[in-house]
Amino acid sequence: MKAVIKAELVVDPNYALSDGFVGVDGNNVVYIGKQEPEGFDDAELVVGGEGRLLRPGFTAFEIYPVLFPFRYRIPTGKVNVNVVTSSMSRTDAFYFSLMAGYKLLREGVTTAVIDGPFIDQAGRALRSLGLRVVLVAHVGCEREEWGTYSSLRERWSSDGTSIAVKVCGQRELRESAELAASENHTLLVSREVELREINVSGRRTVALGGGSRGDIDFIKSKGLGITFVPSYEVYRFSLGELKPSISIESSPQISALHEASVAISRYLLKVDEAFNSLTSWGYEQLGVKGGVIEQGKLADLVVVNLGEYMRYPLDTKAPRETAIFSESDAETVLVGGEVVMDGGVPIGGDPGDLEKAEERMREFGRK
Repeated sequence: MKAVIKAELVVDPNYALSDGFVGVDGNNVVYIGKQEPEGFDDAELVVGGEGRLLRPGFTAFEIYPVLFPFRYRIPTGKVNVNVVTSSMSRTDAFYFSLMAGYKLLREGVTTAVIDGPFIDQAGRALRSLGLRVVLVAHVGCEREEWGTYSSLRERWSSDGTSIAVKVCGQRELRESAELAASENHTLLVSREVELREINVSGRRTVALGGGSRGDIDFIKSKGLGITFVPSYEVYRFSLGELKPSISIESSPQISALHEASVAISRYLLKVDEAFNSLTSWGYEQLGVKGGVIEQGKLADLVVVNLGEYMRYPLDTKAPRETAIFSESDAETVLVGGEVVMDGGVPIGGDPGDLEKAEERMREFGRK
């Protein structure tokens, strides 16, 4: 697809451009500048304009889409995960995940790392909305029924869906690391697993659990990836030098933006670091060439309309603050150059499914 996006403010991890144009051809960004791009008279999509902010799509790690209707009850202990999932059908799981995916899309999340029960239904639901999906395959975890590597690879690898390997046991660490490296997967390492005993380097090894890990100094010295939930982070130092990504886990808001705001307010990240944690750092950890608005990089792009009442100011002097703290939903979302949301409405999926999902959520909510 060829697309032209005009924005009053273009916000990237490395720059901010006022009154800019971005041209997309195929999967990638091919033009960034102050003038309309040449050779785009035949563009299939022209969007944006005054009051629009354009930014890269966000990543969000460790999302449990099927638990979306119970996101307030589970963290507070009012309901047990096993009880909830035992009463679900596969159709329920698909519908609940669809609602979670819609929420993520409206926030401008373009890449979702998903975990949890009914992972096949969750992956299918988010994929139907156009999100880039990374499925978490468990090794040595108590809940391997949520998705083992062999089963997920057999069912999903043929269509290009990415898989991340999550290791929960110390004994399985070495074998899991070798598997992830050989198959070019990201290795997610549970907070209970120490990384010191193996020789791992590079950003494709991601430690879960943030600054509370016991091997934090090793992670820092080796430049490994790390992810954390700012709402639950207890370690008392800034995490910016570790280039973390943001995880959702059981945060009731299921919001990467909310977690970034918390990270800033608790001095866990500076504003620019928080923006990077949502964009370029997360993409880097997954080995995906996106999270930035640069020529030749994936066109995972989000247009937000800040020209509506009570959405101003669109502050060119504080571009990343504007992108993080704005309350506006995404207006247009592109994933890999394809439009997946326009006018705040998802392009993919069946609109009737969203209605059925909402009805089913209300039924479950009354239980």
